[in-house]
Amino acid sequence: MDKDIREYLERKCLGETKVRAVIDLQFRFDLNKSDAEKIYNFWRRHWCDITKEGELE
Repeated sequence: MDKDIREYLERKCLGETKVRAVIDLQFRFDLNKSDAEKIYNFWRRHWCDITKEGELE
């Protein structure tokens, strides 16, 4: 995943709903809805995995 997109998601979309985050991604990075949803879903799964690892320590 592009570093700029990941940083944007972590900074701006962490507390947002999926719908709002996807719309933000579409406009910020000039993506179509399908691509924005794929990026968001990938990021969210990855972020949740990292969060769970931190809870186990």
